[in-house]
Amino acid sequence: MEHAELGSALDVVRREGPLSAPEVGWVCRAVLLALHYMHYKLRVIHRDIKAANVLITADGGVRLCDLGVAAQLFSTMSKRGTSVGTPHWMAPEALAHTPGNEGLSGYDAKVDVWGLAITAIELFEGDPPLSELRQIFQVIMRIVSGPPPKLREEDESASSAPLRAFLAAALIKDPVLRPTAAELSEVAFIAAATPDELLVRTYRQLLELRSDREARSPRFDPAQTSLCPGDTITLPVSPQYDSGPNTFELEPPKRWLPSLANGC
Repeated sequence: MEHAELGSALDVVRREGPLSAPEVGWVCRAVLLALHYMHYKLRVIHRDIKAANVLITADGGVRLCDLGVAAQLFSTMSKRGTSVGTPHWMAPEALAHTPGNEGLSGYDAKVDVWGLAITAIELFEGDPPLSELRQIFQVIMRIVSGPPPKLREEDESASSAPLRAFLAAALIKDPVLRPTAAELSEVAFIAAATPDELLVRTYRQLLELRSDREARSPRFDPAQTSLCPGDTITLPVSPQYDSGPNTFELEPPKRWLPSLANGC
């Protein structure tokens, strides 16, 4: 299994703050590629797209994870009728079970397109829309009955115009009119996305993470000790990872025996 050293996109945001519009574009581009493969090759809906389920690798790669609530589509006309996911990122039709494509009840793969657009807002602003509401019922009612979410007024600058156009295309409440993942990939904001800015951020965070890890990992140097066979050594263990005793009887390798014997 591939190791995503930087953790999730949410972890990346929490370390340094929200992503820039170009960084958001690159993340969305990669997720749209994954969604297109899931929707049309695997016939699967993810149903829980959010920053916490998008991983960032050390080389700036983007991976979609956590398929625990994914649902299988057995035909192009298939619909799902169960509400599964995280409310702030869920599409209106998934919460209200309104008719979707072809007038059928339930929802289809386009709920993932809505979820990705909400994730784009989350990455750009630090929180998903309606995060200020504490009652889940209020969140659901606003999603179902209110207008589509958009960026905060203070974030509506000229530099965010392509992002706003992308959100306007993806956050269409009528799933019949909402584009597919493949269609949304052709929007200028996605088509022009590059990894440059995200690579700079990931490299900087990678150096900080490794430096912090080395500072918290004590190295045991036998040349600087006066331990003898039969002595005990107590190693510092972080409470987060302490799953057992941390005091051990010293049984030195044979190559230590001559030097240890001289001092014992």
